[in-house]
Amino acid sequence: MQIVEENYEIQLFIEDLVAQEGFESSGMCSSSALKVLPAVRDMCAVDTCRSFEKNWSCPPACGSLEDFEALIGRYQSCIVFQTVLPMEDEFDFESITEAQRIHSQRFKKMIVQVNASKYDIALLSAGACNICGPDDCTYPENPCRNPDLMRPSMEAAGLWVSDVCNAAEIPYNHGPLTMAFSSCALF
Repeated sequence: MQIVEENYEIQLFIEDLVAQEGFESSGMCSSSALKVLPAVRDMCAVDTCRSFEKNWSCPPACGSLEDFEALIGRYQSCIVFQTVLPMEDEFDFESITEAQRIHSQRFKKMIVQVNASKYDIALLSAGACNICGPDDCTYPENPCRNPDLMRPSMEAAGLWVSDVCNAAEIPYNHGPLTMAFSSCALF
C-alpha cells in the first residue's frame, strides 16, 4: 500500500508504539477497505458480548454507524495490531482472560502515548472499555470518568474484525490453541 508522504511519520510513530508495547502481530491497510456494517452493530443490540447499554464505549452511547463512517472517512490508513497468546486447550478461560488483560494494558499505554503526541490518530479497541471495570462504569447516570482513555471497540464501530484483519493481511485466527485480540489505529 502506498502511504501519503505526510502520513509516513505517523505510520512510523504507530509502528514504533506497536513494537514497543510488544504486540505479536500487526498489518496495515487503506482505511477505505474498512466497511461499517449494520449486521455487526445488530450483534451488539442482541447483547452478544453483554456490554450493550452498559458502558460509554458501546452502543448506543458510542455514537451511530454514520458517526463511525465519518470518522473512518477522515483517515487514509489503518494499522491493525494484535496480542496473540497460546492456550492450553479450547476451554482455557484463564489464558483468554490473561490475553485480554495484556492486550488492554498494552492498548492503554498506546492511548497515553497517542494522546501525548502531536498526531491525529483514532484508536479503536478490542471489545468494550474496561478502564474502570465492569461494575465501576458511570454509564448512563454520569459522564465517563476517563474520556481521555476510553475508546470504542472495532465492533461498536460496525467493523467485522476478521474482515479488517484480512484487509491488513494478518490472520484473525492464528491457529488452534491461540487467542488473539485485535485493535486498530486510523491515521
